[in-house]
Amino acid sequence: MPLISPAVTELTESLGVFLPPFGLYALLAEIKIPLVVTSCNLTGEPIIYKQADAFAFYESHESISALFYDEREILRPADDSVTRIAAGAVQILRRTRGYMPESVAVEKKGMRVLALGGEVEPSFALSVNDLIYSAQVPSDLTLEKSSAFYRRLVADWEELLHISPDILVCDLHPCYTTAEESRKLAKELDVPVLEVQHH
Repeated sequence: MPLISPAVTELTESLGVFLPPFGLYALLAEIKIPLVVTSCNLTGEPIIYKQADAFAFYESHESISALFYDEREILRPADDSVTRIAAGAVQILRRTRGYMPESVAVEKKGMRVLALGGEVEPSFALSVNDLIYSAQVPSDLTLEKSSAFYRRLVADWEELLHISPDILVCDLHPCYTTAEESRKLAKELDVPVLEVQHH
């Protein structure tokens, strides 16, 4: 196995690889040199997907030598999905680009539910009838910028899927930001909150 710089990844037994997801990556891949691709954001902060924010990030970091961008507007940010083969079957470790907003069918039909997940590497899910739509938002919600981004994304999904929740579900932990957000949202939407112990 070739040596991998610790600046690229921490020591691990696994490395992720992917095929070029769009034209610019395919052109860069023709150069026949290794490419290290990462999200344009600081650890714990949301992905930068708006051009103005990308330019500001670039201008504030002298160590970045160039910025490639597309003039096509990105409407919704999505990190790369992460999968692996386990026991001969695909196992989804992070369900994002390419899988969202894909629904999962459940047997029981019920209320329209908004469920907010944990605080670090958070997620949320919206359900209607017998379908659940889950989303992952790789970020740290203790950061104000990430918390605001998370809330905007939840609102965007509600509009996209035409789902107005009847109830909010969150973690019981009193110090979780997602639990605090659930209570705020519930008050605004005038819906009950169901708190669930995560262990």
